Amino acid sequence: MRNWPVIGWLAARNDTVFLRRGSCGHARIINAEIGAQLDGGRNVAVFPEGTTTDGTRVLHFHAALLQPAIASGHPEQALAIRYLTPDGRHERAPAYDGDTSLGQCLARIIATRALVTRIDTMPALATENGPPRRELARIVRDSIVAVVTPTATRGDRQEHPP
Repeated sequence: MRNWPVIGWLAARNDTVFLRRGSCGHARIINAEIGAQLDGGRNVAVFPEGTTTDGTRVLHFHAALLQPAIASGHPEQALAIRYLTPDGRHERAPAYDGDTSLGQCLARIIATRALVTRIDTMPALATENGPPRRELARIVRDSIVAVVTPTATRGDRQEHPP
């Protein structure tokens, strides 16, 4: 994303922390940077799925992305983001996944007559003396799945809304 025209530049100007996928050493550096931001009173958003989907399922959460909050004792605040039609149905236009290019995704969004973005917030979870990070990741994921897919069963399988 850092190398995307315009969007990468805008993201960098807004203190985005870019993670180089597949590099354990880089993840440690990023976690230290995020921990420093949290300790400095900043809020940091992470996307623990580590990738994008079409919005019809919630993937496994990478627990390592939650470690900076645990290490610095800051609470975790889960958010569920959904894109809907005005009548509440799932809207695929903003999905940036698979073979979809950024241009195609932006064109679909622009062509959509009405798009509702719904953000649900879950109660903050204390990390001090809390569960280990894998358990915390499961708890956070389950809370999002419960909001996004109320009738789905919980677990590590991919969830589908009704």
